[in-house]
Amino acid sequence: FHEPMSALLFSLIVGILIGQFMSASPVESSSPFRREVFLTAVGIFLLAPFFLFTSVKYFLSELYWQKAHVSSQSNEVVDQYVQKALFWNPKDWERLLEAGIFYLNQEKYEKARDLLEEAEKLNPYYPHIPYNLGIAYLNISGASQALTCFNKALRLAPDFIFAYYHMGILFFEQ
Repeated sequence: FHEPMSALLFSLIVGILIGQFMSASPVESSSPFRREVFLTAVGIFLLAPFFLFTSVKYFLSELYWQKAHVSSQSNEVVDQYVQKALFWNPKDWERLLEAGIFYLNQEKYEKARDLLEEAEKLNPYYPHIPYNLGIAYLNISGASQALTCFNKALRLAPDFIFAYYHMGILFFEQ
């Protein structure tokens, strides 16, 4: 879950469903309503630590991303913030893309390639990922892999002008 409120709402709904399931058991109770409320509370109590931990991880990741964005310190310090943010939320394809672009701008192309490849595994349908991956490949291994990535970006978004631009540069240089 990206949003802590959606995680909390999900735990509430699942807790209610657990309470409903448990209250449908054949064991009789003197007050079915109190028993249902109690079992719902137990369900929420059992699920809350997982969703609370997920929310804390999300908030820590966001905190480090914000520090990276507003930091006027050296690139090494910003790099540490980016690494900490990715540590707390390693499966967020948007953050992986953002980190990949950060490393492209720092001319750390291998690191950018690794992050962008991971982002592409998580979301293979977003055209900016293969486009930026193509730029990384262009600086690492040459034109063939870059061209493949730019073509993939254009298959995903046929009007993606930046992919056409870099393909034109590739064809002009060859």
